Amino acid sequence: GAEPGAAGELGALALDRADSGSEIREALAHWKMPAVDVIYAEQSGAIGSQGAALVPVRRGWDGRLPAAGWTGDSKWEGWRALDDLPHADEPTAGYLASANQNRARIERLRATLAPATERRVSSVDDSWRLQHDVLAWNADRLVPLFARLRAERDDVEQARQRLLEWNRQITVDSIDAATYVTWERLVRRMLVEPRLPGELVDEFVMWANNMLVPALTEPSRRWFDGDVSKARDQLILRALAAAVDLLQAGGGPAAGGRPGGEIREVIFSHPLGVTEAARRRFNVGPFARPGYADTLLSISGRRPDASVGASFSAVFDAADWDRSIAQNAPGQSESRASAHFADLAKLWTAQESFP
Repeated sequence: GAEPGAAGELGALALDRADSGSEIREALAHWKMPAVDVIYAEQSGAIGSQGAALVPVRRGWDGRLPAAGWTGDSKWEGWRALDDLPHADEPTAGYLASANQNRARIERLRATLAPATERRVSSVDDSWRLQHDVLAWNADRLVPLFARLRAERDDVEQARQRLLEWNRQITVDSIDAATYVTWERLVRRMLVEPRLPGELVDEFVMWANNMLVPALTEPSRRWFDGDVSKARDQLILRALAAAVDLLQAGGGPAAGGRPGGEIREVIFSHPLGVTEAARRRFNVGPFARPGYADTLLSISGRRPDASVGASFSAVFDAADWDRSIAQNAPGQSESRASAHFADLAKLWTAQESFP
């Protein structure tokens, strides 16, 4: 970031002037910070993607973990060229799926966008519905593992049976969705804790969102000791019992309250909301929001003190720009005195758009 020309998004100045896919790639050759995955489309129908960042050529290690920089064995030797970074030009699949390299979200996109699928995405409205999809791809792979298990506790066994009948949709009014998302968070942590020093567990489980499905569907000695299938099954039930206990303690399913648990209530928190009176004046919300970190409509709750998701989203029709739609939240004005300070929040919550 301290290299010349590495001011954040400085490369956008050239990108904004591009008239074609080739000019976009030419502009991205000068993009340095932050690292981005750019998807582009031409009115002709041509599509492509290009990763762009100032990436060092490393000698002796791959950059996944810190290296001993004082020894001289891991020096940088120049920078990677644009062609060395991930890119796709006219992909044979006919579509591009990009979701921050989150496997669950990308696989859900592929399942919908693949040419052989019965449900083709062919209109602005189709794309809008896809952006707001809350089907949990992880759950489609992991919930069937419950089928051959049985819990000793009645309440845990009832939760197991309900999950098997659940439609895999992470909706705000679903007790089973709250149970599943809570279970997924706990089972990920329980899986990792025996294998990592305690101080690394929090960071690992927050970012390692692609490891859970293969770890549980293909159990191995990487994660389990002894009889790996038996150890996997025991972990699944232990995490489910912990999820049931956690939701009961929070007034969730067993108490007959709203699902709560891991289903997020989102607040647009204003920097000036530093006192209770200021929070009432400046904050917007709370709003119940469906989805979780691994659905297409993504609300990340892996940090307990924050919710991260898209306040702005759009669908652009390259054949007719005037058919494009968007949503933005909480409003178009930064002035609390304006009628437009929070007037778009209800549209955002209802997953509605404007032209």
